[in-house]
Amino acid sequence: MCRVKGLIIGKKYTYLCFWVSSVLLLIACAIIFARGTSSRTMSSNPRVGGITEFTVRGKEVRFYRSNRAAGVVTKPQFVQAGSINNAYSHETVVLIVTNSGEYKAYPLMWLDTHELVRDTVGGLDLLITYCGLTHSPVVYNTSGDFSIHAFEDSGYVYESNLVIRDLRTGSFWQQFTGECLTGVLAGNRLVVYPSFVATFGNIKKANPKTLVVVEAPAKANSNYTLDILPSGLPANLFADPIFPISSFEPKLSTKERIIGFTSDNVSIALPLGELPSHVQSNTLGGLTFRTIPYLGSHMVEALTKGREWKPLNTQLCFWFAWYLIHSNSFVLAQADMSRSDP
Repeated sequence: MCRVKGLIIGKKYTYLCFWVSSVLLLIACAIIFARGTSSRTMSSNPRVGGITEFTVRGKEVRFYRSNRAAGVVTKPQFVQAGSINNAYSHETVVLIVTNSGEYKAYPLMWLDTHELVRDTVGGLDLLITYCGLTHSPVVYNTSGDFSIHAFEDSGYVYESNLVIRDLRTGSFWQQFTGECLTGVLAGNRLVVYPSFVATFGNIKKANPKTLVVVEAPAKANSNYTLDILPSGLPANLFADPIFPISSFEPKLSTKERIIGFTSDNVSIALPLGELPSHVQSNTLGGLTFRTIPYLGSHMVEALTKGREWKPLNTQLCFWFAWYLIHSNSFVLAQADMSRSDP
């Protein structure tokens, strides 16, 4: 009798263990499925979650969440450069934007904490952008339906570069290139507006009426505590990109600061540390160009077929960011600097 009861009790215990195990297995599968889905699907708040996969140019790629997403500045405060005494040092690097005789300067150390600024220069609405991960200031103009008033920081990075979001369509755009990466506007590009970098001291001397942002560079959030140098770079700069990148060419160090430009389908990168303090002509990839020291930085001009010098738009950034977009780029080396112009 006891054996029978024990057998019955044993069977009941076996059945109970089976059902409990089955339930636990189903719960585990549900959790795994939910995690896999959340890693591939956009949540209602793009600042929530670590990694999201999107299709970019026909391939599945990962966008990484940044924990220092900033809002858009719409009313920056300015003071004429000639009236500023102690706010900025002579070497502070600023982004210069001009239109219809109006000059405005945005210190990179200030842009690094805000990233996106909507402003009007000479009556023209512009979107001033900066990504500290790639050290890339870029200005965009209003073009057709791509109103600059519709953009915000998405909270994501792609190829270790800021991703901005179009509020009207939910599309995502790369800060460095202005290309729409994913969404209904994928493949479109924003129109780049010319700008250049200079040092505050030189701008103050050359054009004291230049309007310079004077707001304190507030921290994007409490987690971002790196000190920012006048150049706009963190005082403790990491040697490698903070977020993963898809490829790299070690012609230069990962975060070598360069001035890049493209003309006649030829892309060239000029390491800032190797540019001379005088006018210098060079030829790379069949393109003849010259670098001209200007306001603490450099301008670049290309020689046209008509033997005239044409100013080129240039881009300040880290080498790894330039290479990701211009993998066939020529790099100016010290050995190439063989001729000085009078």
